[in-house]
Amino acid sequence: MVIRSRLICLLLPFTFFIFLSSYSLVLKAAESFKGVNAQYSLAPDFETAFTLLIDVKEDVTSWSAKEQGQYFQWLGSTAGELDKLDLAEKYLSQSLQILESEPVSVHVVMALLERSFFRYLATGDPNHYCPDRYKALNIARHLDDAEHLVLALSQTAFCATSTNNFAEGLSLLNEALALEDRYSIPPSDKGVIYNALGNIYRFNGLHGKSYVYLSKALTEWEKIDDYQGVFNMHHTLTLEAIRLADFQQAQTHVNSQFALAEKSNAGPDFFFFAQFNQGHVYYAKEKYQDAYNRYRDALALKETTVETAFVNQLYYHLALSAYRIGEFSSAAEFASKYTIDNDERPVEGIIAKSLTSLLNNKPASIEKVASLLSLNTYYEDHVNSLIQKQVSIVASENDITVAQMENDILQRQLAISELQLHKKESQETNAKLKLFLAISLSFLLILVVISLVKGISRYKKIADYDHLTGVHNRRSGLRIGERMITQAKRSKETFTVIALDIDHFKVVNDTYGHDAGDVLLNAVVNTCKHTLRKHDVMVRMGGEEFLLMLPSTELTDATEIAQRVLVNIERMVVNYGQKQLQATVSLGIACTNNSSQGFKTLLKKADEALYRAKNAGRNQYKVDESYQ
Repeated sequence: MVIRSRLICLLLPFTFFIFLSSYSLVLKAAESFKGVNAQYSLAPDFETAFTLLIDVKEDVTSWSAKEQGQYFQWLGSTAGELDKLDLAEKYLSQSLQILESEPVSVHVVMALLERSFFRYLATGDPNHYCPDRYKALNIARHLDDAEHLVLALSQTAFCATSTNNFAEGLSLLNEALALEDRYSIPPSDKGVIYNALGNIYRFNGLHGKSYVYLSKALTEWEKIDDYQGVFNMHHTLTLEAIRLADFQQAQTHVNSQFALAEKSNAGPDFFFFAQFNQGHVYYAKEKYQDAYNRYRDALALKETTVETAFVNQLYYHLALSAYRIGEFSSAAEFASKYTIDNDERPVEGIIAKSLTSLLNNKPASIEKVASLLSLNTYYEDHVNSLIQKQVSIVASENDITVAQMENDILQRQLAISELQLHKKESQETNAKLKLFLAISLSFLLILVVISLVKGISRYKKIADYDHLTGVHNRRSGLRIGERMITQAKRSKETFTVIALDIDHFKVVNDTYGHDAGDVLLNAVVNTCKHTLRKHDVMVRMGGEEFLLMLPSTELTDATEIAQRVLVNIERMVVNYGQKQLQATVSLGIACTNNSSQGFKTLLKKADEALYRAKNAGRNQYKVDESYQ
């Protein structure tokens, strides 16, 4: 579930226009800035991209300062994706040192946000990674770029999640929402904003408000068929529905997770998390045997996920459910495998240690665990309720001041101290539990910050779509294309691509302006979407160039689709102010045959057919001459 590509993917669309008429031309230009950029964009994985960048390092000294800054930004981002965090810090700092001597640009914003993210991974210390976010936000406010400002606002909000700066976090996200209303922000960015709002409310105990905004994020990602984002939201909504004691709705979200796990493009760990969350629902309904069985099913799938933190949590829940059904030896065994983090989860640490002591089935140990669980339930039911009531005042009244909010926090601390004095604890755990209740608020605030920052990694996979048109961007399209052609070879079906270029698009931009060009681009995209089939994929390759990918499609069907595209776009009339815009397109069709050609070769053939269509007078399609 943790996918850390959001910041990396957003870098590429704002660096350069990729010039690629054939792969051979790219290889010849390898030592140039554009050539390296093109090869970097086509790299099938981060390891290949990193090797490419290291190999051309000697050539970088001849580039301009801006180009060198962007190169080290690529290098730092790619190193971070490969978990080379020291190198990521080194190269991104080098990039910033160069770029900050140039006029401010979105590249500085992205380099700061990326360095902040990798510092978070390395240290988890807000004092170390948050300054970069505030600096990026300050720069973004001076740039005429709504999308990067939204990104900076959303990321900085994660540095303002504790109760004492709760209002600041809400203010940043409300500003991001205001930009979303004014500009054409893609659904992926709307999803990020709503998700961040939901999590801020969630970690401050306002689960009702959290559920509302997480549901909005789910709706945005459903619009663009972002299966990872949709699955992540169902996962978090399951936990929030449980907190709201709406077990029917929680089960609905779990059912959706199982349905998504069955799809061909499901993540490898979807079944793991679906089973894990099903166990949570059963446990909340006190069906402990069913919960234990589902947790065991999830354990059998633990190798499918890279999120070791959730595997660690699974051991804790297995220990709890085993204890509930009287399997004390199993409870002790699972608890012994749970890695205790006293800073992040102090209560679970105390309970896990007690569960470990059950190995000998001593009555005193069993009674001790029972007391701990009883007190923990009391804490969740009463202390968390108190926190929710206090924070909800901040959320519901816009005129509340920071001083008033600090006073609310003080009242909550006094209330928790009063609960500590009146709660009877067992003799064996009395000292530990009194200490826990005395510092529970401090731990809670730390948990809010750490948990919210960890949530960043779930938002890194939402930049697969072009910010203007909403279709897949080049990097995402190339990845999907490689997967489709592999599937076509495996099933021995024909895979067809159509290269599309809007005729005389530059004339529209030069005559009416780039805003008119943007309107026309969206109109062409919408027309293509209505013409294509549900399983076809449209990709914006750059500028006015697009790619249509048609799986399981023979040449005869592809030419019919191409003809419909030509006719529908030629009939299209776009109103722009007092003007009416029209367009035609040229198409190049290439299909796989019995040879073992790769996706890049197929693209090249489609491009060649496209150029022939343009040279033949435009507003027509041509087919790859080599296709038999």
